[in-house]
Amino acid sequence: YNWQATKASLKERFAFLFNSELLSDVRFVLGKGRGAAAAGGPQRIPAHRFVLAAGSAVFDAMFNGGMATTSAEIELPDV
Repeated sequence: YNWQATKASLKERFAFLFNSELLSDVRFVLGKGRGAAAAGGPQRIPAHRFVLAAGSAVFDAMFNGGMATTSAEIELPDV
């Protein structure tokens, strides 16, 4: 599958990747807390560390700071 061939510009390619699990390197895990089992288990949302770090000093510190996480999952149990 050559997805690049269907995207004429770099802007279109970035938009495709932003909205795709392709090349994602981290996942938000939502709903591991109360009621998650009743709702069918936790939901996983793919994301890209570089996008999160570029947009937020908190995520930048989380991924690149002295106590940076190497986990591919970020748990948000109450969401």
